[in-house]
Amino acid sequence: MLKTQKFWHRAMIAVVVSWIFLILFGFVFSTGISTMLKVLTALLFVIHASQLYISFKIGKEKDISPTLVVTKTLVFGLAWWVPLKIGVFEK
Repeated sequence: MLKTQKFWHRAMIAVVVSWIFLILFGFVFSTGISTMLKVLTALLFVIHASQLYISFKIGKEKDISPTLVVTKTLVFGLAWWVPLKIGVFEK
């Protein structure tokens, strides 16, 4: 299952949907739980940013530009660099 592109594409979609949900309900709409959602958004960003060290190594091995590595890691996190590392994705 972890060796299929379908699994990792679905994981990426789930991450993007999470970002959209957190940003919409945490920042755009004023809800009772918006403070908690803002904290979760910040936490998600910190978790993804903490993965940059690992993803830079993998990106360098695969000859991927640093800008693309940063962008994809901050958006998708490990749903992007893990399948890249195990050979599911080429770039």
